[in-house]
Amino acid sequence: SDDDPASVLAHALGVPASRVASEAQAARTGALTTPSARPGALVIDLGGGTVDVVPEGESARVVAGAGDLLTAAVAHVLDVPRGAAEWAKRGASSRLEGPHVLVGEDGERRFVASAVPADAVGSLVVPGPAGLLPFHRRLSPGEWRMLRQHLKRAVVGDNVARATTGLVAEVDVLLVGGP
Repeated sequence: SDDDPASVLAHALGVPASRVASEAQAARTGALTTPSARPGALVIDLGGGTVDVVPEGESARVVAGAGDLLTAAVAHVLDVPRGAAEWAKRGASSRLEGPHVLVGEDGERRFVASAVPADAVGSLVVPGPAGLLPFHRRLSPGEWRMLRQHLKRAVVGDNVARATTGLVAEVDVLLVGGP
């Protein structure tokens, strides 16, 4: 019909368009456009608030507890603002040993091209929106790596396990999103 948004969009853009019933179904539809994706794959969409598990031909399972909960857990554990926690949860950190020296989680030493503020020396840092973001002083990079991975397993991993309980074990999985 002419009132169907998908039809209007398809006509306006000159490309096929379709409507899906839910955000989870949209994740499945988008994920299956991945080259080499198999139509029967299980799609797991890690979002800000939920983990959506979308099997072929079944209703989606949506469980609370994903990226935002992970950010809140990191903020609580490190006693930092949520903005800093959002960046700290994402990946590898380093300790700023001097104005130009970073020591990574793996012990590798790297040099920073331009000096960082003196008050950041001694802090764990991660790449942030405006350069290196200092976020904690008491943990070593290796300790933060283990703690970060534990939090991810406890928040995201446990919720993925809860959402996939009882599903077919031998299936391709497409993981999209990513807190």
